[in-house]
Amino acid sequence: MQLERGIDRFIAELSRQTGMFLKQKPVDSPTPTLLIHAVHGRERVQGLSEDESYELVVSESGAKLTAPSPLGVLHGLQTFLQLVETTTNGLLRPS
Repeated sequence: MQLERGIDRFIAELSRQTGMFLKQKPVDSPTPTLLIHAVHGRERVQGLSEDESYELVVSESGAKLTAPSPLGVLHGLQTFLQLVETTTNGLLRPS
């Protein structure tokens, strides 16, 4: 549930930053713009050893965010938001 709310907040913030109306596509979409994958669910109680790492890959065809846990996904989404740059000519793709 925490991950779903985090993704909803991410989409709302990205929509605000870009001025575009964005929505989630179904998981079975053949060409997702951003594919998010958490290897396993969140620990019931967060421990000091919980893995919050993530891998964010951005390409011409889209972006893929993979993390061992939902906490890593949430951190990766924040990084994605920081990489988005709007200009008078539109959006710049992160390099």
